[in-house]
Amino acid sequence: DRGWYLVQTDYGYLGWVIGGTFVRTDRAGVDAWEKASRVRVTALAPMIRTHPDDQSEPVCDVVLNALLKLEGKRGEWLEVSTPDGRSGFLKAADAVGADAYAVPPQAEALIATARSMMGIPYLWGGNSSKASDCSGFTQTVFKAHGIDILRDARQQARAGEAVVPDENFSNIRPGDLFFFGSGGRITHVGMSLGGARFIHQSGDVRINSLDPAAADFSPYRKRTFMQVQRVVQ
Repeated sequence: DRGWYLVQTDYGYLGWVIGGTFVRTDRAGVDAWEKASRVRVTALAPMIRTHPDDQSEPVCDVVLNALLKLEGKRGEWLEVSTPDGRSGFLKAADAVGADAYAVPPQAEALIATARSMMGIPYLWGGNSSKASDCSGFTQTVFKAHGIDILRDARQQARAGEAVVPDENFSNIRPGDLFFFGSGGRITHVGMSLGGARFIHQSGDVRINSLDPAAADFSPYRKRTFMQVQRVVQ
């Protein structure tokens, strides 16, 4: 299966991947996968191991939000398999049922997930807990709490409802999205920690503020700030 294949992601992106890096299946295979008992990874990059033992050889690592087929349970470990058929053991503390989301989503939980990714490196086009771009970071965080937002910053700027910040950003809640750009074009997104402070992917996941009196104030982000959207009510 050498060569390149044109594929589409679940969020609509089209792109090329090399053969051998994905699994081909048919409608029956998709249906069987979706009907299987599955778990969703809640840790950033846990390891699947050959045996239910931290010292056993790794099978592969997985990322936040990955779905795995649940094959069984052994003590504090889950026996799981990947879509390409690899199997092994994942710590039960690193996953929950595929559809186990808090309803309604809590802003504090969103912020905790975002903060857990501090320092993760930038990768253009990335949207995982191992590397991301700005909108991939926010998409990954929201997805971890059952909220699907579109992929690009300019698309995410249409999510939820617009909020006009007051002079001190005192009406801005944790989880609100900040958008930045120039010439009327949105090029960057971050997530408010409440008020003017926000967490975003910019070289790595970091925290800055739009408050000139703050130690982590970013003049550049203040100058290019455009709007706020509230996705979580």
